[in-house]
Amino acid sequence: MKTAWLLILALSLLTVVTVARSAPSTLESRVARASQNVATNREPAVDSAELAHALVAVEKNEDRLAMLLAIGVHESALRASIARGECGPHECDRDSKTHAIQAWGLWQQWKNYLNRADWGNPSLGVQAKWAARQLRGAYARCRDYPGMGGPNLSRAAIRAYAGRGCDQPIRGEDARLATYLKVRRQL
Repeated sequence: MKTAWLLILALSLLTVVTVARSAPSTLESRVARASQNVATNREPAVDSAELAHALVAVEKNEDRLAMLLAIGVHESALRASIARGECGPHECDRDSKTHAIQAWGLWQQWKNYLNRADWGNPSLGVQAKWAARQLRGAYARCRDYPGMGGPNLSRAAIRAYAGRGCDQPIRGEDARLATYLKVRRQL
């Protein structure tokens, strides 16, 4: 009788472990895993769990989450030093005359009348908030632009995020699009 109870207990524990392992991952955990797969290897990247938490707090759409990661990779390599505002001599978009830093954070936001109170803040949550707003605006601007809907919308949003028109190419857009597609598959 005792053996039967032990066998039932063991099978119950095995079932619980199997169910726990097969439970679907959360969006936040998928974003964290994707960020680890695309972050820089040269220098310490921001903490992937903290980054994922910040991103998912401001954006739930997986397409835009993937785009935010892709833009972050190409703007800052998701490097912790850039997130803290510790930019090297040829980083963070500088004024050609004064060499003053013009871009801030992982997504290299320029100061404007909307973000000026937060500009320069090292918080990933604050940086993600402004990047998500700028990206939503880029998608909205390009959604109805002639020839830029459907599969071209992602390319157009990359351009608009960078401050160009939806139909004006930017240097490196193919690489950004490839990173976006890679991340999108992981989410």
